[in-house]
Amino acid sequence: MKTGIKVLLLDDDALMLYIKSKMLMQKGYEVCTSPNAVDIITQVSRYEPDVIIMDHNMPLISGVEAIKQLKADVRTNKIPVIFFSLVDNITELAKEAGADAFASKACSTDDIITIVERLVKK
Repeated sequence: MKTGIKVLLLDDDALMLYIKSKMLMQKGYEVCTSPNAVDIITQVSRYEPDVIIMDHNMPLISGVEAIKQLKADVRTNKIPVIFFSLVDNITELAKEAGADAFASKACSTDDIITIVERLVKK
């Protein structure tokens, strides 16, 4: 069953990227993945996601910096971003970045889906 919701999932952990993307696809989401947030505005412009799920610890540019770029650009600032990490201070980092929500990588796929559906409201 397709949901019609497009998710951009960014994580430098290849195994986590694979597992989470497969779980989201099984739930009917269209998922595009990326191992980094370099050129995040270009990635978002190319894929046009309904929601972005972004890891914090990535090479070259952190999730916090990438989210700040997204929220500062009028072309992308309305796209909901879920900050997704195992860091202890996830709440503070998500707030600093301007993320719309946050979730621990340890949370279930159903928890992520609940957040996505709340943010996208489709």
